[in-house]
Amino acid sequence: VQNILNTALFNGAAVEVTAFDAAFCLKRLTSGDITCFHAVPTVYVKFTQHLDTLSAQARAAICKGLRNPSLRYMVSGSAALPVPTMTSWAEISGHVLLERYGMTEIGMALSNRINGTRYPGCVGWTLPGVEVKQDQEGGILVKGAPVFKEYYKREEATAKEFTEDGFFRTGDNAQKGGSPEELQALQDDARAVEASTGRPRADTTTAPDPALAAIYRILGRTSVDIIKSGGYKISGLEIESVLLQHDKIRECAVVGKPDETWGEKVTAVCVLQNDASLTIKELRDWGKERMASYKVPQELDIVTELPRNQMGKLEKKKILQRYSAK
Repeated sequence: VQNILNTALFNGAAVEVTAFDAAFCLKRLTSGDITCFHAVPTVYVKFTQHLDTLSAQARAAICKGLRNPSLRYMVSGSAALPVPTMTSWAEISGHVLLERYGMTEIGMALSNRINGTRYPGCVGWTLPGVEVKQDQEGGILVKGAPVFKEYYKREEATAKEFTEDGFFRTGDNAQKGGSPEELQALQDDARAVEASTGRPRADTTTAPDPALAAIYRILGRTSVDIIKSGGYKISGLEIESVLLQHDKIRECAVVGKPDETWGEKVTAVCVLQNDASLTIKELRDWGKERMASYKVPQELDIVTELPRNQMGKLEKKKILQRYSAK
């Protein structure tokens, strides 16, 4: 709705696609008459998979077309963007995807810079006109003119979702800033993504930007992405970003499977690359070299596809419902 209204206000046009088709969308994007593109992370994954099916000549033509000067920027939203997806798309298109954070109830609250370095895995800083803070559990709270007033004729629901001082509880958990080591890793990742475009920034500063102390990284929806296992609170999104670096994994979802001993077991639900095979032992041995031991998946579930809605957004609740029914 915002995109339609904004393009109308600024004498532009919004191109709506009724059913996603990777070949059609890539053709439109390389046509030279599209200035910006908004999509969920899954769309960029599907683009990449489609390009892998093409000849080297056809792929090169699309990659060149995506670098046309009319296409000013590309946005990823509505779900967390895995760093490997951002890196591969930068190499393909020459674009560093712009990550932001918003929802119907609040409009847009956080964003990476439209001009300047964009940090992989982060949704940026507080935008003008809104206040953002966190509760004791790390939940994102938002207040400001763009935030909706109330749920229509639902007083109890409205009272439940707003704090006494007027902040809306988004239901998402985040990390603000980080340790010196984490901020250095962010700076390094940003430079690596920029280098993948083939046109890295002239500013090659390696020290972390001081502004990173206030940058936000989404850890996930409290209801489905935060796993409570053995006394730890674990971000499923963080683990997914690591697992997608495995050469045998095409898509994945990490959830907390109910367990009497652990509370929840870290469970990886994966779609593998064609003709690939993977065991839980192989995955755990690989994972222990890349993340803390308590984050390494305890169980592996291989599936042919992951449940997604019409926008391509992963529906983890359906995965959790399946485990709860067992």
